[in-house]
Amino acid sequence: MERHRLKKEWETYIQDYKNSGLSKAAWCQKQNLPVHRLYYWLQKLSPETEEKNVNECVDWLSMNVPDVEENIHTTIRIHMQEATIELDVPFTPQVLLQVIQAVKQQ
Repeated sequence: MERHRLKKEWETYIQDYKNSGLSKAAWCQKQNLPVHRLYYWLQKLSPETEEKNVNECVDWLSMNVPDVEENIHTTIRIHMQEATIELDVPFTPQVLLQVIQAVKQQ
């Protein structure tokens, strides 16, 4: 309920600001409000933001993911400056780290 009241209050403030003809800074100074708060509520209550918030509702769906075979054979290529490192899977992270460190030292 508090959130709804605050939103209505700022809708009134924004309408007052727009009708005032004052700059954002001048209106905020007159109202004794921080200008960043006006910017925040202008953004939050803009039609584009309101529409975006409505469209952000996501419907999740469940999926059955098949088990992946552990014996997949592929090659990973890493390009570093003038060197290309090719690793056949499976490999250990320690091997990759040692290879990259060796290339960096060259």
